[in-house]
Amino acid sequence: MPVTALTARIGVLLLAATLAGCGFHLRGSMPGSTKDKTFIVTGAGPSNPVYASFATALQTAGGSITKNPAQASGIIEIVRTKQI
Repeated sequence: MPVTALTARIGVLLLAATLAGCGFHLRGSMPGSTKDKTFIVTGAGPSNPVYASFATALQTAGGSITKNPAQASGIIEIVRTKQI
């Protein structure tokens, strides 16, 4: 195996070990109960692009947005958005 290929493989392994060690994980389903995956979003409505992106990502991960505080495990407050 050439030195450059070996160096690349070692680099990939070191990167993977570093990311695994810091708690990084790829997107996927969220562990926990349904209540642990349910949030209230304040400060923006469904027409806001940040709200819409968050809702889509949350649903992809198995979560949901509610308006009932008894069903929510947390509150996400959108304070300010800026379109670039």
